[in-house]
Amino acid sequence: MAKGGALLAYKITKYAILPALILFLLNKDDDKYKETPQWLRDTHWILPLGDKIIRIPKAMEPSILIISSLMERALNYSYNKDKEAFNNAHVLLFDQLPDIFPTLLKPLMETAANYSLFREGNIVPLSKQNDMPYMQYDEHTSGVSKMLGKAFNISPMKMDYLLYGYTGNYGRLATKVLDVSVIPKEYAQKKSSYDNLVSKENLLAWPWEDVVFLRRFMYTPYKNARSLTQFYEDFHYQQALYNEYKDTGVRPKELNERYYERLKEAQKKMRDVKKMQQKIIDNTTQSANARQSSLDNVNKKRLDIARKALQYK
Repeated sequence: MAKGGALLAYKITKYAILPALILFLLNKDDDKYKETPQWLRDTHWILPLGDKIIRIPKAMEPSILIISSLMERALNYSYNKDKEAFNNAHVLLFDQLPDIFPTLLKPLMETAANYSLFREGNIVPLSKQNDMPYMQYDEHTSGVSKMLGKAFNISPMKMDYLLYGYTGNYGRLATKVLDVSVIPKEYAQKKSSYDNLVSKENLLAWPWEDVVFLRRFMYTPYKNARSLTQFYEDFHYQQALYNEYKDTGVRPKELNERYYERLKEAQKKMRDVKKMQQKIIDNTTQSANARQSSLDNVNKKRLDIARKALQYK
């Protein structure tokens, strides 16, 4: 019995505690790490490398997964003063329970609910939920889904999620082939992954995360950034509280009017930046590299606006 307990403690220390501690010490001041979504940290070891992020899947053994994730959350709470560090921590335990949803129906049910159980977040982000369905896409959305979305007024983001939910990387590969061979230019996703491969002087600058079968180990920095997600969640929540206050005359305890005013000001700026982002995504004349550089600059602007607004929380 004692030997079994010692062996378990050794495994947890070796595969959960030490990796979590070492990687946190390496990453704690890295901006790209701080903005990675919580679901990614819970399920992967994160290693920023230059302007890329390497993600290594954690062992799916419950004790290792839960302990490493809780330790990392605790370190972020302590060092980075991350108030959201333990949000939805219970999901770590629930994820170890048998899945009650039939595998065949899961992508369909998640798409209908606009919620990914794995990523613990919306498929169509809050920033795009007020757009017309066919306008719900970004630079990562396939041209196939954008074309069909425009024809039937369906969300391209949801179409991609449903397709990849059933086909995985094979579906991603198929849409990329169609984008560069069949889909009209105005819809096709830019083939940035394959432009100027030989002429790249710095291989780290090449967008490896766009290569279909490497996606499992790569993650685009600032994609679904935590600050942006938190900004839109807070804005919609404070807006709902303020509307309740106007309708009932009773001020909700959680309503922070000063913070809400800051969020509204920031939201106006976000709309302007969003228009810039949409023009870049829809621009079919720009080279893939120039387009990506423009998008990176716009995304940094959005992130700066969100961070400044969140300071008043």
